[in-house]
Amino acid sequence: MMFPYLGAVSAGNWPLIFVFGAIMSGCAYSLANSIWPSFYAEMFPTTARVTGLALGTQVGFAVSGGLAPVLASAVAGAGGENWVSGAAFTAGVCIVVGLVAMTAKETKGLSLEEIDVVHEERSR
Repeated sequence: MMFPYLGAVSAGNWPLIFVFGAIMSGCAYSLANSIWPSFYAEMFPTTARVTGLALGTQVGFAVSGGLAPVLASAVAGAGGENWVSGAAFTAGVCIVVGLVAMTAKETKGLSLEEIDVVHEERSR
């Protein structure tokens, strides 16, 4: 959604900025926010789940919330004239994150005890 949104921002088209912004925030962003809590929690054994989830997300949010906008702004140029580069950077990050997420072990249908065994096997 970054390409149409930033295109609308670049053109100064306020109705499209509103429409694409609402779609991006109301749909695309909400989809990711509905998945990450359970996805991240299953990456840790039950004995370390809360700490792992909290540390992982908060450090990740701090780094990505501070670094990603700076990098996107840097590739877009001082005045944001090269918005396609900023949108491409965002798309690239999304692709990398998706590929990394696909390396996670599948825990669907496993009990908490079985998930702990998966983590024990992974740590050996």
